[in-house]
Amino acid sequence: MTWLALPRSDWRNLAGAAALTAVAYPPFHLVVPSFVCLVPLLWCHRDAATSSRPWTRQFAQGLWYGFLAHGAVLYWMVIALWSFTRQAVFGYLATVAILAVYTGLVMATAGWIVRRTRFPLVLVLPM
Repeated sequence: MTWLALPRSDWRNLAGAAALTAVAYPPFHLVVPSFVCLVPLLWCHRDAATSSRPWTRQFAQGLWYGFLAHGAVLYWMVIALWSFTRQAVFGYLATVAILAVYTGLVMATAGWIVRRTRFPLVLVLPM
């Protein structure tokens, strides 16, 4: 699973982006982080474009960002459903895993489109 390994600079940026994403949601409700939370992720994406395997690295960046960000944002699922069933943890983990893979695919596809068309990432990613 060496294709999931990322450089140290990527981890700092991914953790920063996930932390900013987490504080943009309840219980914090901060407004400014919601506008800048993806900037560190875009820095990672830009750095991955110059690597030898950009699609793999961009997918791994999106996957790990998805695990970190969605894991932090959706923590309430386990808390809310724990009293009904202890298996809520499995639902939480499955939800986070599915969203992480989706985020990885979005980041890799956006990188592929940027390499093919030379459109800036800032325009490609929202589409």
